[in-house]
Amino acid sequence: MGLVVSKKLLQSAQVARQKYHTHLEAQKTEKEREKICMKRKLMEEEVGTLRKKIKMLESDIKLFTDANKASDKAEELRSFAHITKANTLRRRAKDKGGTGSCKERINEKVHLLNNM
Repeated sequence: MGLVVSKKLLQSAQVARQKYHTHLEAQKTEKEREKICMKRKLMEEEVGTLRKKIKMLESDIKLFTDANKASDKAEELRSFAHITKANTLRRRAKDKGGTGSCKERINEKVHLLNNM
C-alpha cells in the first residue's frame, strides 16, 4: 500500500502545524499573563495590609502621644501616679514606633508593581 503525498496534503499539514504552534504560543502568553496578574494581585494585597498596619500603628502612637501630653500636664501638678503612668505610656510608644519599616516595604512593593 502506498501513501500518496501530494503537494496539497503537504500544504494542509503545514497550515495545520502553524495553527497549532500559534495556539500553543497563545496559551503560553495567557499563562504568563495570568501569572503576572496573580503576582500583582498578591503584591497589592500585601501593600493594602501594610497600609492598614501603618494606620493602626499611627493611631496607637497618636493615642500614646496624647496620653504623654496629658501626663506632662500631670507632671506639672506633681502627681506621682500620673508620672508613673506617663513613663509606662512612653515606653509603649517607643515599642510601637516601628512604622518606618512598613513604609519602606510599601514603597518597595509599589515600585515593583510599577515596574511590572
